[in-house]
Amino acid sequence: MTKNKKIYKYTKCSRCNAEKEEDIYNYCKCCIKEYNKNYNNASKGYFLYMIIGVNGAIEYVGKTSRIDKRVSKHVTCKVQSTKHIFEFSKWTEVKYIDLTEVVADDVELRVLENELINLYKPSCNVVTSTNYLLHNSRLFELITAIHSKVWGVYKINLHKKIA
Repeated sequence: MTKNKKIYKYTKCSRCNAEKEEDIYNYCKCCIKEYNKNYNNASKGYFLYMIIGVNGAIEYVGKTSRIDKRVSKHVTCKVQSTKHIFEFSKWTEVKYIDLTEVVADDVELRVLENELINLYKPSCNVVTSTNYLLHNSRLFELITAIHSKVWGVYKINLHKKIA
């Protein structure tokens, strides 16, 4: 009698049809690695996002280069300024806009974030002014880009509380 001997049942990968050891995934290790690489590259860039409260108001505006990780920090209550919103489920959704092809660097993204904070005055943000100077034509171009793009829904709260 053998102890703790693993028995493998070989099956085909549902993506590339290669032989693989049966496990909880339908894909072989190569296909999983490629998927993870593509997923990681797709979630990198320049993003603005906003957290919408149960009353429909914008509670928080933020910027990030990794939308998946940043929203995860909010949802798991690791961001002090929005902890009370997520702890008590006082949010309905997180909306985002991908500005990777519009914004040149983090400075421009920060200027846009501050423009939105000053415009909407979210309850969880501190209204600030920026010391970064952009040429007026570039600032106009960036603000026009924000208003011409559609904000997507990144996450929806299925357990929201009614105000």
